[in-house]
Amino acid sequence: MEKVILIIIVTINPSEKEALAYYMEQMNILYTEVGAVPVKKYKVDDTLIGDEQPNIISIIEFPSEDALEKVFKSSRYSTLVSFRDKAFKRVEAHLTKK
Repeated sequence: MEKVILIIIVTINPSEKEALAYYMEQMNILYTEVGAVPVKKYKVDDTLIGDEQPNIISIIEFPSEDALEKVFKSSRYSTLVSFRDKAFKRVEAHLTKK
């Protein structure tokens, strides 16, 4: 199995701290259940190219593409989408295989 790297770029909605806390707590549980490991989290200080500056870039390593799909195609994740949409003004998720 080939590892998969998930790169998440977000702009946090500062008026939805409770939604953010709940979403992050639940996502950490889902990640742990499939063996995903947070690699690094970066605070964005400046944007050189682009119109919007995100707040955070996170890198998460999944043991396989199947593990990633178990998280993002699960019914549990579906119930978190409304919290995600409140917690973030912008969300991008990108994949690369290691």
